[in-house]
Amino acid sequence: MHRSSADIYLKVAPFRCDVTPPLGTPWYPSYKPLDTIEHPLLAKGIIIDSAKNRYVLCAIDWCEIANRSYSRLCELIVNTVKTDLHAVFVHTVHQHTAPMCDEDAFDIIATLPNPPPWPKKEVFKEIFNRIAHSVKNALSQLTPCNLIEIGFAKVDKVAFNRRVLMPDGNIVSRSSSCKDPKLMEAEEGLIDPYL
Repeated sequence: MHRSSADIYLKVAPFRCDVTPPLGTPWYPSYKPLDTIEHPLLAKGIIIDSAKNRYVLCAIDWCEIANRSYSRLCELIVNTVKTDLHAVFVHTVHQHTAPMCDEDAFDIIATLPNPPPWPKKEVFKEIFNRIAHSVKNALSQLTPCNLIEIGFAKVDKVAFNRRVLMPDGNIVSRSSSCKDPKLMEAEEGLIDPYL
C-alpha cells in the first residue's frame, strides 16, 4: 500500500444509488421483460474536490453504457457538480447478466419492421436522474481529506487472454463461459494481473 499526503487541499464525498431497472423492462441479454431482481444494481462513486476542480469517479453495476447514453450521463454529472467533461469518469462493471444501455442502438431497432422489445428512453432518463440526484446530495457532504491511500495486489486465476496460441500455431478464442478443457487449462497469456 502506498500512502502519501496530498499536496493540495482536498475534500471528498462518496455517493451511491440504486440503478436497478423496473420489473417488466425488456433488457439485455434476452430483451424479455425483467421478472426477477436477484439483488439491487448500484451506482457507486466519489467526488474529489480540489482548489482547482471537481472530479467524479463512478462505477455502475451494468454490462455497458455506450454512445449517446454514455455522453448524456457524463454531461448530467458535469452539470450537477459544475466541472469539466474530462473530470468525470463513468465505468461499468460489465457483468453479462446486467443491463446494456445504448439509446443509439435502440433508435435503430425502432426503425425495423416488427422490432423486438427494447427499453424506453424514459427508463434511462429516470435512472440517470437518480444518479445525478445522489451526486448532488453528496456535494453537501464534502469532507476534508489530507491523505490518499492507494493499494494494489496481484490476482491469480481470475482473468486470461481470450486469444490462445495453440501448439499447431493457430490462434483460437476462448470466452468467459468456455467449456473446452484444453482451452480452460491454457496459460493465462498476456494480461495485467494487478488489481
